[in-house]
Amino acid sequence: MNTQTTAVSGDMSNLQLMRRLMGYLAPFKGTMLISLVARVVKIVGQAAVLGIAAASVGLYVESSVPDTVNWGLIWTQVKWIAIAGTVVGLAHYIESYTGHYVAFRILAAIRDSFYYAMVPLAPARTAKIQSGDAVSRIMHDCERVEPFYAHSIAPAFAAILVPAILLGWMWTVEPSFVKVLLPVYAATTFLLPWLVSQLGGDSSGYRERLGQLSAFVADSIQGVRDIVAFGN
Repeated sequence: MNTQTTAVSGDMSNLQLMRRLMGYLAPFKGTMLISLVARVVKIVGQAAVLGIAAASVGLYVESSVPDTVNWGLIWTQVKWIAIAGTVVGLAHYIESYTGHYVAFRILAAIRDSFYYAMVPLAPARTAKIQSGDAVSRIMHDCERVEPFYAHSIAPAFAAILVPAILLGWMWTVEPSFVKVLLPVYAATTFLLPWLVSQLGGDSSGYRERLGQLSAFVADSIQGVRDIVAFGN
């Protein structure tokens, strides 16, 4: 089983692996959509806080009167900054809650599938599997999918949607801003991730060696303290 699993994971490209993981999202697509929207709202709100703060300086300088403090303008801008900051906080909480809800529900489903797949194989096929390898697959390997669902899907889509929203707003303010920032956004959104994927190489070898190390630790080191205690 270990050889077959390694072969399957080795033959599967990163794109195929992501498609397979995305298949588990079908029952939770509504919740994940909420997480995505909250992520976009959060980042746009963060940009709004900075934009309002910068605009406040310009508005104050433009409407300033010598020896007079324009408290009305100050409190108005502080109010808008507070509103935007509150929206950012609420959106962050919703994004984190919904993203982790989906991640841990899928994590539980994957572990259930693993258990149900192992039961019919025992004991004939499972006798050749190291106990540490089995524990590592159940605990550590399954947990590695959690960052994908909770910390990768929504940020990946937001990395495309947020620049599009900001560029659309900038076009209404000053079209020349879009001409300057569009190449930068395109490079950071598409070119940089592509370069990272090309330079990073295939991680299947790393995963295989890490699995072997986890199996060795579970079989050889865990429980040694109890054995020594009872041995004495």
